[in-house]
Parts: sequence; C-alpha cells; structure tokens
Amino acid sequence: MKFRDGKERDPEDCGYLLLDQKEVDVILNKKKDSPDYKQTFERVQEFANQKPIVFLYRIKLKDLDIGEGFYTEDINYVCRRIE
Repeated sequence: MKFRDGKERDPEDCGYLLLDQKEVDVILNKKKDSPDYKQTFERVQEFANQKPIVFLYRIKLKDLDIGEGFYTEDINYVCRRIE
C-alpha cells in the first residue's frame, strides 16, 4: 500500500477516521449493500462537546478507500492512501 507521504505501510496497521454523522451514515449504508466494505470499521470515541458531533473510528489501513486520509489515535493527520 502506498501513501501520499511516500511511506509503505503494513495493510494490517490501524489508522483512525474522524467523521460526522452524515459520513458515518454513508459508510454504514455501503456496508449494508456490501458486507466486505470497511470490515474493520469500529467506533472508538464520540466528541459530543462540539457541533456537529464527530466520531473517531478505528480502521485497518487495507480498508481505506484510495484518496481517503487517516489520523493517528491522537487525532494528528497522517496522509492519504494513493494506491
């Protein structure tokens, strides 16, 4: 797997997505249609003290879509998947 920063990463490593409810709903609807879509998608935390409410989800890097970016557990942006 290749990422925009040029580093090779293990597809089994985890990254984090920071999503609002609309983005979560889109992913969950896609999962209904295709059970293999983002199999490792797991909610870790909810940030209800801000508007809109956002959620932190853990996901294996292999489940990222091409062009989708990810964060560290500390919510520091890393980069986007390019391949």
